[in-house]
Amino acid sequence: MPHSKPLHDVPGRVAGILSFLGGIAMLVFVFLAALDLFHSPLMPASTGHAIAPTAIDLGTALARVLKQLLLLSLATVAASLVTSHGVKMYFAANGWIDTSGNRTHEDVTPPAQPSVKDDAVK
Repeated sequence: MPHSKPLHDVPGRVAGILSFLGGIAMLVFVFLAALDLFHSPLMPASTGHAIAPTAIDLGTALARVLKQLLLLSLATVAASLVTSHGVKMYFAANGWIDTSGNRTHEDVTPPAQPSVKDDAVK
């Protein structure tokens, strides 16, 4: 039975949990901003006369929407990276993953050996 490692890196675990929760909070913000974008009209409501929007108005509205979509995409990627980093930090603090990048002999599986039956068929 393998020996479990002592859980001595409390600051690392706390930082990992806080980073994970911060990333989740960022993702919630992104989803709420996307919901707000979904519910907001593309063109501002005009008061008074019913005038058809001009090409400049349509182009400005399209540019505004594309800018918001780009910012939401960047925020989503950033939030996902923060969340992922928090999980990795928590696992590393618990000793559940090797952060040095060195592979141990338990990680490497030997190549499959051909069976005797395969040699007889050839």
